[in-house]
Amino acid sequence: MKVIFIQDVDNVGKAGQVKDVADGYAKNYLIRRQLAVAATPAELKKLEARSQAESKRQQRSDSELQELADQIAKLDLTLKVKVGTDDKVYGSITTAHIAKELTKLTGHDIDKRKIEIAQTIKKLGDYEISIQFSKDIIAKVKLTVTGE
Repeated sequence: MKVIFIQDVDNVGKAGQVKDVADGYAKNYLIRRQLAVAATPAELKKLEARSQAESKRQQRSDSELQELADQIAKLDLTLKVKVGTDDKVYGSITTAHIAKELTKLTGHDIDKRKIEIAQTIKKLGDYEISIQFSKDIIAKVKLTVTGE
């Protein structure tokens, strides 16, 4: 019997997948526990409509992220920090500091976990950081650390 999985079932199928399973397993376990539905033509049309809507939503989301990445890439980010001797920063600049400043400049909430710093920032100077919004969308930003 062909079924459409509503939820992931370990070692059997993932949500949205159409798969052939044993009749008894489908009727007595998967359908009864609402883990899957029978793959009727009407259900297959619903699945197709859902997948098209999801792909459109994903494309819109990707285009919005790309616009944000382009906007951020144009920025020259400057952080003013307290410094000690030899132009050393008290503490260090973290992704949280950078995310807070980017949020202030862009008006969009930037997740600190998406920011990647190549090396720790403990001195004044210029650094390049990258922000990975998704697998394919990465923005590179020039960060300048200056003393107060």
